[in-house]
Amino acid sequence: MNQPTKILKRSARISLMGRYLPSICAFFLYALISFLLAWLLNISGFSPLGDLTRRLSFWALSAVILLLNAVLSIGLTRYFFQMTLGQPYNLRDLLYGFTNNPDRFIVAAALRYGMLAVPWIPAVSLYLRMPVLAEATLRQAFLLLGFVLLAALWNLPVMLVYGQSFYILLEQPDCPVITSMAISREIMQGHKKRLFSLYVSFLGYGLLSLGTMGLGDLWLRPYMEMIQIQFYLDVRRSCQ
Repeated sequence: MNQPTKILKRSARISLMGRYLPSICAFFLYALISFLLAWLLNISGFSPLGDLTRRLSFWALSAVILLLNAVLSIGLTRYFFQMTLGQPYNLRDLLYGFTNNPDRFIVAAALRYGMLAVPWIPAVSLYLRMPVLAEATLRQAFLLLGFVLLAALWNLPVMLVYGQSFYILLEQPDCPVITSMAISREIMQGHKKRLFSLYVSFLGYGLLSLGTMGLGDLWLRPYMEMIQIQFYLDVRRSCQ
């Protein structure tokens, strides 16, 4: 149907009408669990600085926590997906990814993060071979920055093309992970520019949230979740 961004945002606000308090509670609980996972990393004793063993251990544990957060975020998306469709929803939905064929969501998250991570290999390889960053030469620092920028440029189209796969897995419980990614790639043909514009429209909200020391996320994140679900439903309808 190719609804413009302002229509998607209006639909998101309508879906949230009278439901903002439970939405904020759901996001707060999600953020609290995410914080506890990050806290485990902080108390592990591993660090991205120092000797090679500590750095490798830090990134390995970070990868595990990243996957756990991804599966947890599936539950948050499920919560708002159910709300949007007018289906029953409750805080137990936050654990949906861990209790309903979690292997599918773990594999889906691992594949997506794997694709995002590939262009970071040169940057990470250089980083691991460098001394402590503060002691790096100017050439090393600029080379690392170049690798980081190239990786970021690669990551954007990956997110645009495969960003709908989690919604597909939620809507089609029997859909294989690879198939969900193929469907996402297919339905996003002709819609990547729209999704990019939608992401850009979030920048102003993000800056406002930073001004509130992150407290604005309690309002912003439910809104963003709803808008992205509205985008997925709009794209899905346009492909039927």
